[in-house]
Amino acid sequence: QRVEKLLDKYKVKPIVAVIPDNKDKFLNIDGMDEKFWDRVRGWKKKGWSIALHGYQHLYTTHDRGIVPIGIRSEFAGLPFETQKEMIRKAWILMLNEDIRPELWVAPSHTFDHNTLKALYSETDIRIISDGIALNIFYDGTFYWIPQQLWHFRRLPFGKWTICLHPNTMEDKDFDLLEEAITLNRKAFNSLQNIKLIERRKNIMDKLFEQFFILRFNQKHKTRAEI
Repeated sequence: QRVEKLLDKYKVKPIVAVIPDNKDKFLNIDGMDEKFWDRVRGWKKKGWSIALHGYQHLYTTHDRGIVPIGIRSEFAGLPFETQKEMIRKAWILMLNEDIRPELWVAPSHTFDHNTLKALYSETDIRIISDGIALNIFYDGTFYWIPQQLWHFRRLPFGKWTICLHPNTMEDKDFDLLEEAITLNRKAFNSLQNIKLIERRKNIMDKLFEQFFILRFNQKHKTRAEI
């Protein structure tokens, strides 16, 4: 709730990734929240964008998928029919709570082309909040809003999404977030105010993607070896 109060204070309307049927014990921090779905509907009512965040948040493969920065997956590598059933169940759970997600956010950023086929088949989601690029792009079926940051950085151009996990944030992280919003309020946007155009990835996007993935994996390999 600390993040929610902070975002409300500065009228920032984020994308919130919601797990329809959480079974991940590491995310069961304070027990079951009986008012959880009321809270999600409240987020939607005040203009926040709700994303479908997988199904149960249970990792079953080590396939890295389309965006190769994660090392485990709930979806990537599974047969199409299996993924289709998981997506269908996740979608129905959300609809039963009177919530129609606008975007897809995969757990650990890992999903594959079968995931996209399942999303197209079982939902009306046509926006992916993931991928590495300098700006929003279109692949012929889905619009991709790239997600390249885990903390705020002031950058001169492009569209940048910051991924935050409030359950792991410390006091200093909240202070840094508030400082970033205060000093750069006009740089923050919402899904409702973003213009989606059928722009294909260009050579600069592809070069940036290659550089980003190389640096990201080198950095995390070094951390694992320390």
